[in-house]
Amino acid sequence: MSEKDRTILRILLTRGPAYGIEVMEAALLRGVPVGTHAYTILRRLERSGLVESYEVAVALKERGGRLRRYYRITVAGRALVTTSSYGQPGAR
Repeated sequence: MSEKDRTILRILLTRGPAYGIEVMEAALLRGVPVGTHAYTILRRLERSGLVESYEVAVALKERGGRLRRYYRITVAGRALVTTSSYGQPGAR
């Protein structure tokens, strides 16, 4: 698991559900710029069962009422982040 993966999981653990741009901004503030790769990472983490997504209708004029996809950490993701070896070099 990459540093970017770990950073995104930690962000979702500490701040709760977030949408892609919020994840990108939070990662940048932590010194791990993920840019638009955040969406690829979030989809991969979702396929792995570590993150799940859901959509919410947002009535913002600039969004035109389109759905916004939010991501949240799953129980499996939370367990991975909170294990003692998580984040150690070579840990999986």
